Amino acid sequence: MPSHVVALPRWFLVLRIFQILVAVAILGLAAHGIYWIPYNSWILALFTSIATLIVVGYFLITSLAEACKIAYNYWAVLALDIFAIIFWLSSMANLAATRSAFVYSVYNTCLFDYYYCYKKRDIGLAERDIATTGYLDTMSAAAGLSGLELLLFIATLVIFSVQMHRHRISGAPNEPSPSQMEANSMSTMPAVGSQQQQQNSKHTQSSNQYEVSPA
Repeated sequence: MPSHVVALPRWFLVLRIFQILVAVAILGLAAHGIYWIPYNSWILALFTSIATLIVVGYFLITSLAEACKIAYNYWAVLALDIFAIIFWLSSMANLAATRSAFVYSVYNTCLFDYYYCYKKRDIGLAERDIATTGYLDTMSAAAGLSGLELLLFIATLVIFSVQMHRHRISGAPNEPSPSQMEANSMSTMPAVGSQQQQQNSKHTQSSNQYEVSPA
């Protein structure tokens, strides 16, 4: 492992995988919710889910792929985890607030289904939003999963912070060493060199074919 990459336990990757799975689940729920009623809480959850995939993807690619480890920066990983915690906290709070606003039960005798509505700004007979119990259950599930995702990111932030502190105390660098950068750049050189050798050999063969012996 390059010296600038923070050493982490193997089970840390399990937490990252769970973060991806939960984010994908919330992404699907948010897309379903926006399709019917595009509340701001759904839009925020959708954005946070996509951002989570980018955050976790950056960590996995730069810490596991040898060719991409040059882009690894532990300060960036730390900042992205904090970013995710803030936005998942906001998403969970907004989804829970939107769900809790539906407090009045309405029974539809034609469809034989229950609906819930809430009064905007608590004004007597003002305009109401109505949603089915299934829609509200979807919102409740998204809020719960957002809370789970929040806990997962808090766990990864704490673990990574401890390991990063040990990494810095040991005197390990934050950036890849010049030798590592040179090795990464040299990894692409053999392919270019082999192509040049093939072209030179073809040129030599063609010149030999037209060589004429002296009389």
